[in-house]
Amino acid sequence: MRIHRLAMALVRVTLCASCVRANTQESVVNQKRPLPSGARGFDFYVGRWHIDNRRLRNRYVGSDEWDEFPAISTARPILGGLGNFDEIEFPTKGWSGVDVKVYDIEAQHWSTRFIGSGDGKEQPALVGEFKNGVGELSGDDVDEGRPIRVRTRWTAITPKSFRWEQAFSTDGGKTWETNWIMAARRID
Repeated sequence: MRIHRLAMALVRVTLCASCVRANTQESVVNQKRPLPSGARGFDFYVGRWHIDNRRLRNRYVGSDEWDEFPAISTARPILGGLGNFDEIEFPTKGWSGVDVKVYDIEAQHWSTRFIGSGDGKEQPALVGEFKNGVGELSGDDVDEGRPIRVRTRWTAITPKSFRWEQAFSTDGGKTWETNWIMAARRID
């Protein structure tokens, strides 16, 4: 089963990589087909970013000690503008990952899936939308053996910067602990 999931994850990454290679054609397709307004939510993310990370050292214990480290992220449009594919590298940690974000026209929401280099597993989807300039996506997952609710927020979005936060809830979303903050600035 693990090999099957890894194989499926690699197929998704390969398909996304094919979409990235077709980036020039995507721009032409995107100009011919109008997209719903909700599908424009992640347009700001296309490009290259330097990211300052603050990640909570210990979750679920009321800690206020943070680990700080850099990252570089590169995002490209896919599917005629209905999504993007980004690669992120954490050079001082030896980690990397890929993230696929796609807008579901019928459901009118975004879905994002992350695959990290640590285990190659595709993480459960986070689903949500942008309202009033803030993107919020959430979903269910398991962390340290316990079921959790995950929430990410994209805020303070400008052409040259944005802020991303991740929070976990162990009580079904009644209370949240922010455990990762990214402050990004555009490189190009």
